[in-house]
Amino acid sequence: MTPSEKQTFWKQHIDGWRSSGQSQKAYCAEHALSFSSFGYWRKRFAKSGKFIPVTLERPVENIKLYLPSGIRLDVSLDALADVVARLEGRR
Repeated sequence: MTPSEKQTFWKQHIDGWRSSGQSQKAYCAEHALSFSSFGYWRKRFAKSGKFIPVTLERPVENIKLYLPSGIRLDVSLDALADVVARLEGRR
């Protein structure tokens, strides 16, 4: 299974569990899934779900980021990747 296929597989199961009303353990048992792998992917999707994809309709030079703390950042597109990496704690 390719990494992309793995991600799709687990995303479908995480979404399925959320809509099932079952406990994580019961869902994993019913679908013959590894409970530890399920937990790993659930946490991974929870971390990656903090950002919303954005499509820009026209060229822009700056973008505004609104943080959960209420802080607003005006960031140039050139610096955006560095700012996001710092916010995620990767740098």
